[in-house]
Amino acid sequence: MGDIVFQLISFSLMFGVVAGIVFLIVSLKKRSSKLDRVEKKVDQLLEREKIAV
Repeated sequence: MGDIVFQLISFSLMFGVVAGIVFLIVSLKKRSSKLDRVEKKVDQLLEREKIAV
């Protein structure tokens, strides 16, 4: 019985580590693309401001 509990805990821990790494990579990738989009919008607004003045 103890062996089964140990295996379940070990499997859960390994799965959690892998899922955490995947989540971290995906969130960093989304953050980077979101920052790029915001930067583009700011650049467009600055260009409009230059043209308007």
